[in-house]
Amino acid sequence: MVAPITFPHVGGRVWTIPGLQNHGPLEGPKVSVSSNTGGTITGIEKPHYAPTIGEDLYVIEWDTEQKTKHYFSGFGDVLCIGPFETLADFELALRTASTGELTRGPQGGFREFRTTLHAPGGELLVVAVKEQNRIWQYLEPLVQKAGIQLTETKIKPAAKTRQGTTKTDHSV
Repeated sequence: MVAPITFPHVGGRVWTIPGLQNHGPLEGPKVSVSSNTGGTITGIEKPHYAPTIGEDLYVIEWDTEQKTKHYFSGFGDVLCIGPFETLADFELALRTASTGELTRGPQGGFREFRTTLHAPGGELLVVAVKEQNRIWQYLEPLVQKAGIQLTETKIKPAAKTRQGTTKTDHSV
């Protein structure tokens, strides 16, 4: 299976729409990146202070020559745009997708979005998952602007079992 272009990978392009303010570890250094700035993921590191955290740190070199590091779950203000140089190029490619799938939780919250772009080099998978909830806030208006028709699925609420615990029904 092909990895989604919207998941971080070395060499992939990224974009920050809102920018980053004082981003970095508690002990510093802190970096601020202007809004609407692109960058490239240049490496993956294991956190030296907490190797058991289970998440890699993705190193981004911004077009401004600044560097930041992000966990996958910390990509809230960083949108992976895969092979596209700019956000405008990514938006143009989104227009090649005619349909998409949106999954919401029992309360209506975001769980997952997926669509396929039709690019000259082949099809490209675009996926945003629950851990990227804030990314959906930026991606949703782009999807609407591109006119992608969404099929929406809602996960059924958890059912009570005899022991009083809950079991989530993921069937649709």
